[in-house]
Amino acid sequence: MGTALILATNAVVLLGVNSNRSGEPDAAVTLTERELGFPYRNVSARENSGLALRVNWRVVRMDRRAGEFGLDSLSQTTWLDRAKLAALGFDVTEEADTLEGKRRYRKMLPKEVLVVLEYDGEAHRQMVGQAQRLLDGETALLAEHSGEQEHVKRVKWATQELAREQKTSSRLFVIDAGTDHGELRAKYADRSRYIIARGQIRIAVTDRAGEPPRFSGIVQGVAIESVTVPLEYRSVLDPLVPGGPSPGLDTSPRYVVTLHVGRRLEPWIAGIRGI
Repeated sequence: MGTALILATNAVVLLGVNSNRSGEPDAAVTLTERELGFPYRNVSARENSGLALRVNWRVVRMDRRAGEFGLDSLSQTTWLDRAKLAALGFDVTEEADTLEGKRRYRKMLPKEVLVVLEYDGEAHRQMVGQAQRLLDGETALLAEHSGEQEHVKRVKWATQELAREQKTSSRLFVIDAGTDHGELRAKYADRSRYIIARGQIRIAVTDRAGEPPRFSGIVQGVAIESVTVPLEYRSVLDPLVPGGPSPGLDTSPRYVVTLHVGRRLEPWIAGIRGI
C-alpha cells in the first residue's frame, strides 16, 4: 500500500508537469542573473545538493524626492490606485482619509489575483529616470550647501542608486494585475517580454507628507518565487556559486537563463548559458 501510494503520487506529479509543459509555453523569456539570482546562502543550503534560482521581481515605486529617504515611498506601487483595486474585487467604498477607513483597510485581507511581469521595458526605464532625477536633485542641494558632509553622503548614495538601476538591479517588474488570463494575455501579447503568474495584492492607505491620504496597493507576493535548476545546466552555475548571491556594482551578469512558463503558469528552465 505504501509503494502504491508513492507511485500514485509520482504519477499525479508527472501528469501535472506534462500538462503544464504541453503545447506552446504561455511565456518564454530570456533573463539574466539580475532577474534570476543565486539563493541567499545559509546553513541548510550546505546540506542541500539542489539549486534553485531566486526570482527577483520589483514594482515601480512612487518617485522619490531629493532629501527623501523614508521607506514609505519605496513600498507603494504607482498603478494600484482606487479604480484598479475595485476592479480586483476590493471594497473601497469607504474614504481613505477617515479614521474608520484607515482601520478598515488595515484589517482587509489580501486577494489572490493574476499579475503581469514585464522584462526590461518601460517600468525599468521609469526607475532609471527616477534614479537620475534623484541624483540631479541631490546634486543641486549639495551646490546650495557646499561642503556639508550630509549632502556629500546623499549625492554618493544617489550615484550608487543610479548605478544599481543601470547595471545590477532586476529589470523584471510587476506592472499590472487582473482576474482573467485571456484578457491579460490579449493586452500583453508579447510572450518574450511578459509573464503572467499568480500573485497576492493587499490594500493600503498612503500617508505622504504634504498630500492627503489616498488608496494604494502592495504586491504582497508572486507565486513564482524560485526556479529549480536542472542537473544538465549545473555545470554552468556551479563554478559561480562560491562568488556570492549577486554581482557587485561594477560586475556584469554572469549567465543568461531561458525561462518558460506553462499552461498552468508554472515555470521551468529551458536553457542556461554563461556570459
